[in-house]
Amino acid sequence: MSAEEGRTIPTTISTPSWRSVILVCGDCRKRGARAPRIKTKAVVAEARRAVSGQVPKVRVVKTTCLGLCPKRAIAIACLGDSKPTRIAAVATLVEVAAALPLIAAIHT
Repeated sequence: MSAEEGRTIPTTISTPSWRSVILVCGDCRKRGARAPRIKTKAVVAEARRAVSGQVPKVRVVKTTCLGLCPKRAIAIACLGDSKPTRIAAVATLVEVAAALPLIAAIHT
């Protein structure tokens, strides 16, 4: 039996309509007694508002720990665009809109 016989091939492979993904840490809010002043849901909503209308599209996803673990802030990251992967810590909703052009190839 060859190595190729035991593998299965995916039946459908497609290209998404979005070019990059913005990840919002969902664990920063749960960690410790001194939680951030902003909520993860609010950060996701603000990031979606900031990237709405971008061409090509940008997807915003809430995820588990990104490893930055800032104090009294929430970590956000961007993957899949022309910039290298960068992670930012945001403590207010104003910082979300300000940080997105720095970590992602978007225009706000």
